[in-house]
Amino acid sequence: MQTLSDAWSVFIIHLQKMGKAPLTLKQYKIDGKQFIQYCWDQEEDYLRDETIKQLVKDYREHVQERYDNTQSINRKFASLRTFLHYAHFREWIQTVPAAYVKPIPKVQKALSVLNDADRAQAVDVWLQIYRASVEDEYRWMALRNFCITRLVSELALKPYEIVKMKWSHIDFDTRIVRIFGAKSYRDLELSESMLSWLALFEKRTHALFPELVEAEHIWLGLHNKPGQPITVKTIERLMLRISSIIGKKVTCTNLRYTAMHKELLAEDRQKVREIFDKYGYVHHNVMEERRRKIIEALALKENND
Repeated sequence: MQTLSDAWSVFIIHLQKMGKAPLTLKQYKIDGKQFIQYCWDQEEDYLRDETIKQLVKDYREHVQERYDNTQSINRKFASLRTFLHYAHFREWIQTVPAAYVKPIPKVQKALSVLNDADRAQAVDVWLQIYRASVEDEYRWMALRNFCITRLVSELALKPYEIVKMKWSHIDFDTRIVRIFGAKSYRDLELSESMLSWLALFEKRTHALFPELVEAEHIWLGLHNKPGQPITVKTIERLMLRISSIIGKKVTCTNLRYTAMHKELLAEDRQKVREIFDKYGYVHHNVMEERRRKIIEALALKENND
């Protein structure tokens, strides 16, 4: 009869021989240690058919009570499931209590969509800071953040698409900006107003930082990495600032969905592909899922209002 500790150690050796990555092995070790400790707390040291079913059943409840994240819970169940099947293969146990190591369904988060007033207020935050600022550098940063927020709001851009933007991607004559996604690009039309703000930002950048005249990227850092392209974290922080000022959660995601929703709610199915390409979705079913969730989110907001 194998002890739980010895059985898991042999299981780890088996995974090493299979060529599992070091980080994967580390996680299996952590998950195993937690399961074994739980079994010890129940005064069980051995891997045996008489007790394994009840142990796994109780451990399932224990994990679900302790952890909130569905992904973390299912990862622990997957580790234990793989171990139990290996134990059955080695004939350490005769049956696998499979029902108690099944993954739990992922909870589908409701989409957050802003109404027109909240959207306008969110976009206006950094503009007001820009107008109220006296110090040149802070005024420039506020203008940068306003332009970013307005671009997300108007064109439904993703954070990683924002940080990739370069001045060479904008054609000021045609008002077309080329947005680069993960594997492709799309050309979008800028409003006259947005184009004017970008031109002003370029002028302010060159005036304040003449050494950056040749800089390719549009959105540059100021304090931690002056002159270097900003990161997604920078965009998250400016959205947090907006949220704290207006008292409502504002993210690139809900600004994106707010920009999308009028087109996604349209019933003209012939335009689906055009909309689909415009917002950079690679899979049609993903766009359809977003459309369904936005409809649900708007219906919920109307009921709450």
